[in-house]
Amino acid sequence: MKKNFIKKIFIQIVFTLITLSSIFAKEYTITKHDGAMFWTIDSTDSQGDPSRIYVLGTIHLADSSIYPVPQFILDAWNDSDKVYGEISSKDWKNYTAQFTSHILKYVINDGFDIETKLTEDEIKILKEITGSNYMNFKKFEPWILLSATAGSSYKESSISAEYSYDVFFINKAKEEGIEMLGLDPLKTQLNILSYGTREIQIALLKDALNSIKDKTSAADELEKLYEAYKSFDENKFTEVYYTQMKKEIERQSVYKDYYKTMLDERNEKWAKKFEQILDDGGVTFIFAGIGHFTGKNSVFALLEKEKSKAKDIEAYNTIKEKKQPNPYEY
Repeated sequence: MKKNFIKKIFIQIVFTLITLSSIFAKEYTITKHDGAMFWTIDSTDSQGDPSRIYVLGTIHLADSSIYPVPQFILDAWNDSDKVYGEISSKDWKNYTAQFTSHILKYVINDGFDIETKLTEDEIKILKEITGSNYMNFKKFEPWILLSATAGSSYKESSISAEYSYDVFFINKAKEEGIEMLGLDPLKTQLNILSYGTREIQIALLKDALNSIKDKTSAADELEKLYEAYKSFDENKFTEVYYTQMKKEIERQSVYKDYYKTMLDERNEKWAKKFEQILDDGGVTFIFAGIGHFTGKNSVFALLEKEKSKAKDIEAYNTIKEKKQPNPYEY
């Protein structure tokens, strides 16, 4: 008798939780627009009124061929109540001071010399890149040298950061006096720059230097990625992006955890932020790196999973109660 009573109570609690979940589960309609890496997410806010997010996937290196910005993107910008970039206007203003403060935490104080871990060719490339500042860079942990090499891989390419949509919309927000909000706190972005132990940073630095050594290959990879972006086909971009990522992981296994930190973990946080933005209501314009909006662990994929959960719960509620098997029996 006691067992039956407990069982009934348990079933009632489970079905109550399922019912409540279906009431509060939010649905999302995600629409891809032609002519850009641009999406609309439609849902409802906490009051049940329509809410919307415009999402522009950016690429951080570009050229003039992506201009002028399509009018429907500018219309979406003008239609929005709020704007989000990867970091906020406030953090952009404080970036130089915060970056300086951050790197000062990474001054080498145990006598380590990066040259003991590099080949003569790798040291030569570093000296060519950093010039007269080489000895100063050596005073810091390897990620500082890695950051210094970042621009060298695309010197042979026609693309640069100044033409990116990120720069365009950051400047547009500044010109229009719009206080841009951030998907990440600045600390998150700085921690990505200084990712990993010294050994991991050395492995990433050596890989970057070897890529720079093969100038044609590095430039070709960047051009392929950029052309995929300009196709405005998210499937094509995903194929190129993740193929290149796979090659990097095969060269250096440390990239696997690096990309998990840089993409997957941030995507999970961003998906929750998107949910909150939709719940708050209104119309929001978001621009951020396209890599966060493609692939199986993208922000969109995570939102779709939430929608699937809602549908599964709804379907489950329509099933008549029946005897459940004992999970502890074999």
